[in-house]
Amino acid sequence: MNSIEFLKKHRQDNNNNNSWGEWIKRWFMPLPLADIFVVPVPAEDITDEKIRMPGFLDTIVVDLVSTYVRHIIETNRDDRLMPCTNFRPQSFNVYDPMFETILFMKTREVTRFLGLEEGSLIPLAALGRVYFKGAQLPLHRDLGVQEHSVSVHIEQVCASGSGSSSSSSTNELYIIDPEKGKRYIPMGPGDAVIIPGGRIEHGRDPFEGELMIQLIFHYVSANRQDLAKHRREFTYAHMLGL
Repeated sequence: MNSIEFLKKHRQDNNNNNSWGEWIKRWFMPLPLADIFVVPVPAEDITDEKIRMPGFLDTIVVDLVSTYVRHIIETNRDDRLMPCTNFRPQSFNVYDPMFETILFMKTREVTRFLGLEEGSLIPLAALGRVYFKGAQLPLHRDLGVQEHSVSVHIEQVCASGSGSSSSSSTNELYIIDPEKGKRYIPMGPGDAVIIPGGRIEHGRDPFEGELMIQLIFHYVSANRQDLAKHRREFTYAHMLGL
């Protein structure tokens, strides 16, 4: 089953299985007031030097993740691709122990990049994100359970099948810069961007290619035990009902 056949097969499921009630039940946990009343991020804290991590994953890991996710798409064994909410049609999540392993392995590197003390960051969640043609990530802020969000570009296939591209017209992540407005962040395979997802608006334009694969990692501060206690709710084991 290729990616187009997969998308056609699951489009109706995506419409039927992602009601408002399910979305609210999953994401709206009790949050501190600080996570409801958002403190804006200063422009100097979201310069390219402070949010972009070129070469976050090396070529071997990128190829491994790409091959693995493509295999899941082709076989969809055990319905591993989970449709996103109605806010994100034509896009799917993949939860897997491999992604959680990378999440934990990269904790120290992310901590250092953010200028935090070692041990002050807790890995919360990891997932793969698959975008098919027409997928869009509407402009939004993450909830407080996603204090530090890392988006890693793995692969993008253009409509012509010509391979990876970093053109801003093909679904690059953008943020709303308080000084520059809508700002696209170019990324090649293995590059990452780290943002305070709950404090800065971000999104993606409609995807014009055939397929794009991303990894998404979330971290929280060690002193935020009110958030860290929810970690298991975002793990692969929980998704399987274990």
